[in-house]
Amino acid sequence: MDDDHSGSIDRKETTGFMTEDMHMRGSDRLRREHAFHGDDDAITVDDLWEAWFESDERAWTNEQVLNWIVNEVNLPMYAERIVQLNIDGTVLPRLAVHNSTYMTNQLGIKSSVHRQKLRLNALDVVLFGHRNPSSKTKDIALALLLLLLTSVLILYVKQRRRARLQVTELSQKLKELKNMENEFDHVQKKWHEERSKRSTTDGGISQHEVDNLRVQLEAAERRLEENGMGGTPLALQPLLRKTCEIEMAFLEKQKQECVKEMREAIEMVDRLQKKTTSVLSSLKLATGAASSSDQVDSKIFALKSRMDKIQVLTRETQERWLQIESLCGFPLLDLLSGQFRAVS
Repeated sequence: MDDDHSGSIDRKETTGFMTEDMHMRGSDRLRREHAFHGDDDAITVDDLWEAWFESDERAWTNEQVLNWIVNEVNLPMYAERIVQLNIDGTVLPRLAVHNSTYMTNQLGIKSSVHRQKLRLNALDVVLFGHRNPSSKTKDIALALLLLLLTSVLILYVKQRRRARLQVTELSQKLKELKNMENEFDHVQKKWHEERSKRSTTDGGISQHEVDNLRVQLEAAERRLEENGMGGTPLALQPLLRKTCEIEMAFLEKQKQECVKEMREAIEMVDRLQKKTTSVLSSLKLATGAASSSDQVDSKIFALKSRMDKIQVLTRETQERWLQIESLCGFPLLDLLSGQFRAVS
């Protein structure tokens, strides 16, 4: 290790020895360098001997050395010889010496690969101290856990931002739905106002004209009765009203169902907004748990489509029944509108 033969070993020489001779890299090399030098930049031979005599490894029993060779060095074939020679911790420096005849003559290790393996492990223990394998396993587990927690945290932050963005988008869509409902009601009110104005305008004719119209209608009714056709309009009137009532009731039911579903969607978004503020929900999102935001999104899209269709269909139906009123000469929508307003 003392490349410059200065009598002391500096950190550069230690690093070079561990890298070139012991083939150590990364955290293993850093840990051993810290254990070897501590706060000293240079270590003398006397320092090494003092550290060795005070080390726990020198006090190893034969059983501890046997366990180390069998389970850590992985040379169980020499266990019997270790027991026979009663090798303890004081012999470890002899195992760490390069080209030692002790391994060949005393331990009977013929394989050069086995001798090199035992020498490097003994040198590691003598110079840098023994490290319990369980602590290494704990370090690996801790590093993996730290990596996992970091990944979850990054994913958590991303998913939390994504959840907030989703709720903002859903709130905007719900606002559009509310505006659509208000617009729908506004169209209905406007239509009723137009009907009222038209009725008022129609009712603004003179009494003389009303009397003339009544006389003409009575004369027409007498002619129909004389020809045997007077019963047809009277029988048709309730049928048309019933048909109009059924059709308008169906449209009103569709509208009320849309309004109900829209309110349920609003409540769902409110719950989703509260959930996104909790840590548990964000962790569920981060770990890939199913979120109801997609369901709300699809529900809002379906509601908007239905309300558009109902609005168009209602307008078309009202115009059609207005034409029927005009042709038949008796009111239909006014009576039904009053019924629906009373129900609402």
